[in-house]
Amino acid sequence: MTPRTEAEPVSPQQWTSRLVAGASPMLETSFDNGIVVRRFVHQSYELDDMPGCRDHLLAFRMSGTVRAERKLDGAWSKTFTRRGSVTIIPAHQSSAWRITGKGELLYFFLPPESVRLAAQGLDADGDLAIINRFGVRDAGLEDLATSFADEMQGGLAGFRLYAEAITTQLAVALVRRHSSIRAGQKMPRMGLRESAKQRLIDYIEEHLETDMALADLAEIARLSPSHLSHSFKAAFGCPPYRYVLQRKVERAKTLLETSDMSMTEIGASLGFCTPAYFSTSFKRVTGTSPRAFRASA
Repeated sequence: MTPRTEAEPVSPQQWTSRLVAGASPMLETSFDNGIVVRRFVHQSYELDDMPGCRDHLLAFRMSGTVRAERKLDGAWSKTFTRRGSVTIIPAHQSSAWRITGKGELLYFFLPPESVRLAAQGLDADGDLAIINRFGVRDAGLEDLATSFADEMQGGLAGFRLYAEAITTQLAVALVRRHSSIRAGQKMPRMGLRESAKQRLIDYIEEHLETDMALADLAEIARLSPSHLSHSFKAAFGCPPYRYVLQRKVERAKTLLETSDMSMTEIGASLGFCTPAYFSTSFKRVTGTSPRAFRASA
C-alpha cells in the first residue's frame, strides 16, 4: 500500500507554495473535476520534509536537464531528469528534494477520487495503489502533457472541455501503467446508443455559446467521463472538444454569411474569450480567417 505520512496531507496549492516561492509560475489553473495544473520555471533548490499532498502528483519535465535527488521513507535516490521524463508521487507521500540545474516543469495534481473513477470499468484486481516513479519515460503520458501545454498556450475555445478530457486520459493512463492493479487491461468497448448520440448533438447545438464541461456531456450520455471520452470518438470520428470546436466554427460561418454582427460579437456569442482566439480557432478549422471568409462570402 502507499506509504502515509503522520501529518495531515495538504492541498496542491499548499504543497507547491514552498516550491514556487523560488520559481517563476507560468501557468496555474484548476478544473471542475478537481484537477490542478501548475507550470513553472525553476533554478536549483533544496526542499526538506515536504509534507504529503492530498492528491497524486504527475510531474513532467518540459525543458532542461537536471540532477535530481529524492528522499522517500528515509532513503535517498538520484537520477538525471530530461525533457519528457515523468515523476509520480502518490497522495499522502512525504518527500525531500535536491535539484541541481534549471528548467521547466508541468505539474498535474489528480485527486484520488478522479483516479478511482478512471479505474471504473477496468475490471481491476485488488486495491488500487499508485506506484512511485522517479524520472522515468512514458511516451503516452508525455504526449498527453505536451498536447495539453500546446493547446493551452494556443488559448483555443472549448479548452475547458479539452483539458478535462486530457486530464481524464492522464488518470486512466496512471491507473493502467503506474498502479498496483493488473496491467494490460483495455477500456471496455462501449459504443453510444443512437438516442444518446442524438441527445449529445442536441445539447451541443443548444449550448454553443457556453464553455462546456466533460461532466455535462457525460451526464447527457449517461456514461462516466472516461467512457464518454472513449466512446465519443468512435461515434463522432473525433474527440468531444474537437467536435464542439467544429460546431462552433460552423455556426460562426453561418453568422458571417447571414448577419451584420461584427467578428468580435460573433466570437463572443460562441464562447470565444477574445477575438484573437476566435480568429485562431476559425483558421485552424477552415484554413482561412473569419475576415477573409466573410469577404469571399
